[in-house]
Amino acid sequence: MLVNKNQKNVFSIVEGATEYFSLPHLIKKLGCNPLTPNNLNGIGDDWNLEALVRKRLYRSVVAASYKPRCDHILIVFDRESRSESAYKIADTVLKALSLELQKNNKHLTQRVSVVICDRHFENWIIADYEALTRLPYISASLATKVGTQSDGKLGKSILESVFKGKRKYHETRDAPVFCQTIDITNPKVQGRSDSLKKLVSSL
Repeated sequence: MLVNKNQKNVFSIVEGATEYFSLPHLIKKLGCNPLTPNNLNGIGDDWNLEALVRKRLYRSVVAASYKPRCDHILIVFDRESRSESAYKIADTVLKALSLELQKNNKHLTQRVSVVICDRHFENWIIADYEALTRLPYISASLATKVGTQSDGKLGKSILESVFKGKRKYHETRDAPVFCQTIDITNPKVQGRSDSLKKLVSSL
């Protein structure tokens, strides 16, 4: 992966394959260099958040802090069916991580951000329905299904429902293409997703 030495290098810790292949494209759009992410291969929404930090995220963050050229550590996973808001989940995780780092006397030089997709990574994608509906295989009905807010909806199901003909949504094939297509720097797009706006402001 080519690196621009004048841009911030972002190392991501992500929930699964969709984010692994797709998030780097969004990071690039925000003027940063994405380093190869760490894929946790699934975070179920049944995890207690403090336990998630202790058993999975803490070690990943510490390992990331030793990565060459890493300026910023970004944790991204889905809200899914959790009852807490995306902001509350992110705040709880960040506070638990800070406590775990203090307990183990670890001092990071990098900034750490936690951003929760509300409810799925696909909710960020469908926030720019104008860009998606210009693709020949996406139905114009996407605009109606998203409305003024993409957050909180079943983003993956919505995306699956707007493919034309026999083509089906494939997470690791289509999501990276969509992330190269959409414009997350557009204020109108950010206005449809507070969780996407949090990503933008974090970087």
